[in-house]
Amino acid sequence: MAKYPVQIHFISLDFPTLRGFSGINELFINENYFLAKISKWKLNVRLLELITKMDLITIGLHEYAHVRIRQVKSLLNFFLPKIRYRWFLFSCLASR
Repeated sequence: MAKYPVQIHFISLDFPTLRGFSGINELFINENYFLAKISKWKLNVRLLELITKMDLITIGLHEYAHVRIRQVKSLLNFFLPKIRYRWFLFSCLASR
């Protein structure tokens, strides 16, 4: 399957604990999640910068993985926990 360019969108949702989510060829990052982090860590700017960078990297990688799986499977509603369970089950069986 062809790899399509992925667009990144920063959006504001009223769910400050939701970091982001993905679609077929795009991923969305919730700005309000970061605003909550800023208000929590504003007294330590260095730590805030590190946490923000780590969060952006992990959100981007995590959601990009969802996007790529959906692109390869050509299925928007692909049920990912099933894959995680199979991988977990396989890794448990393989370690025996």
